[in-house]
Amino acid sequence: MPPKKMKFDPKQKTLDILFNDLNSTDKQNLVSSSDVQDENACSASSIIHKVPKIRQFQPKWLKTYSWLRYDNGGANKNEDFMFCEICTDNKKVNGMNKIAKNRNFQNSTLTRHADLADHKLCLIAPELRTNFEKCSAKLTSDQDKAITVLLKVVKWMADEDIPLNKFKSFVNLLHELGVQDLDVLRKSNINYESSVTASELLESLAEFANNAVTITMKKSPVVTLLADESNDISNRKRLVMYAQTLSEDLMPVSLCVQC
Repeated sequence: MPPKKMKFDPKQKTLDILFNDLNSTDKQNLVSSSDVQDENACSASSIIHKVPKIRQFQPKWLKTYSWLRYDNGGANKNEDFMFCEICTDNKKVNGMNKIAKNRNFQNSTLTRHADLADHKLCLIAPELRTNFEKCSAKLTSDQDKAITVLLKVVKWMADEDIPLNKFKSFVNLLHELGVQDLDVLRKSNINYESSVTASELLESLAEFANNAVTITMKKSPVVTLLADESNDISNRKRLVMYAQTLSEDLMPVSLCVQC
């Protein structure tokens, strides 16, 4: 059969016209999308170029943190900084040392620093130092009292001509009698009960006595001497010197030195 004759509507668009219309619509969509992108870019650039917030030191922090100090920088206000006085005094190397010149003016900076182990140690350092000094003074005082008792024992033994090999038994007797000043010696690592200790204590007493005699003789305007030889308790020969001096009020003072 022969094809039917087709009728064309004059309002109907051809393919060329249809494609041209579609292209123009796409162009409009592209233009509108580019406008949106430009607007988004402008808004993003406005966010990026936003002026940062200027942080300043808050004076109220000085009341909250007793260790905090502030340096206003003098004439140049841009060189102000804050620092921790305790860490600076104890020469701790951290961000809040005065040398660091910390300008991070935020409360979080201060709270982080307050939690540092170095900072906490600096806070309790004065108390530890004070307690250590008190303990050292008490221990030294107790030891001095004990040594004083031993010196008195040695002096009494020398005055009574008792040999020093009896020193240990004498000290043990004092411990049994409950002399409290000697308790610290039992807790010490050093042995104060031997005859060697007694000899050293006796030498200390002799040196002290000789120094006192020398000072007295130097202060006297006149000095008379008398020498004599004698034997001690161990039958050893000793040279004894007797001196007659004058005190500051011109009263006679007799001295005796054994060589």
